[in-house]
Amino acid sequence: MDKEAVGNFLLGQLFEDVKKVKKSLFLDVEELLSTILLLVYDVKDNSAWLNVSGDGLVVCNGVLQEFDQNRSEEH
Repeated sequence: MDKEAVGNFLLGQLFEDVKKVKKSLFLDVEELLSTILLLVYDVKDNSAWLNVSGDGLVVCNGVLQEFDQNRSEEH
């Protein structure tokens, strides 16, 4: 399985679990807003696949990267 396939599988499982928790705890969408960064790293070829879900700010080596996916109102 390649990195992207592994990452997409993990994300799918994660979001299915979140849906179950949301339903069982009667949570509103606003109570689940978050930023998720998932990195799948391949040690053999020293490469990575990264997925960012949600809004947020990441600083790596002093470089700021802002993620604003415009999917919900400001919170």
